[in-house]
Amino acid sequence: MSVSSPLPSLSCVDYDERGYPRPVQRQRVLNEFWPLRDSKGPHARGIPDQPSPIPVRARIVWEGDGEEWVDATAYRWTPKAVFVGLDDERLRAIGVWLHPSDVRRRKGLPHQREPG
Repeated sequence: MSVSSPLPSLSCVDYDERGYPRPVQRQRVLNEFWPLRDSKGPHARGIPDQPSPIPVRARIVWEGDGEEWVDATAYRWTPKAVFVGLDDERLRAIGVWLHPSDVRRRKGLPHQREPG
């Protein structure tokens, strides 16, 4: 994400019935889909942020919690992958790369087609 892009808040904390913070249960995203791969592994080097991020719904398959559709923002994309930023304490990063079939523009926003 570029410095000028609004970053997701990293202060998401859940509290128990006594008001104490619960331990963060980090989980892998099982449907993570990197756009590029070389001898060093998967990466996204050289793919720039887009000038206008897009509000989206993203399908995340959590290692422990299973499938969930969440509100997110698409910041970078190629024909093969989309980087979505999301605010979720289960994620170890500020976003994740997904296959385009796991990302939809949010309904009800102007100039956008509904997912079909």
